[in-house]
Amino acid sequence: MSLRLLFLLHGLITFAAALVLVIWPEVIPRTAGIELARGQYLLCWFLAAAEFAIGYLSIAARNFNDPRAIRSVCRCFFLFHLFTALMEAVSIEQEVTVALLVNAGVRVLVAALFLYHSMRTR
Repeated sequence: MSLRLLFLLHGLITFAAALVLVIWPEVIPRTAGIELARGQYLLCWFLAAAEFAIGYLSIAARNFNDPRAIRSVCRCFFLFHLFTALMEAVSIEQEVTVALLVNAGVRVLVAALFLYHSMRTR
C-alpha cells in the first residue's frame, strides 16, 4: 500500500470514528463492553477532538514533501496505534470481546504499516 493511500484511508477512517464518538458516543465503548451514562459522554468527545486532529494530520501529510516531516508523522501514528493496542490488551484482562480483539489486531497492523513507511522514507 502506498503511503499516500495509507494516509488517506487512515484519515477518512479516523474522521469517521470521530464523528461516531460525537454523534453516538456510547457506540464505540459498547464494542469493548463498556456502558456509558450520559454524564460520561464528555470523555468520548475529548477522544473525538483528538481523532479529528489526527485525521486532519493524516490527510494533510499526503502532500508533505519533507522526509523528516513524513517520518515524524509516521512515527507518531505508529506510536498512537501501538499504545492503543497495548491499552486494549490490558483491558482484555477485564472482558474479552471479538470486537476488541479485532480492533487491537487492526491497530497492530496499522502501526506496522506506519513503522515500515517511517523507516523507508528518505
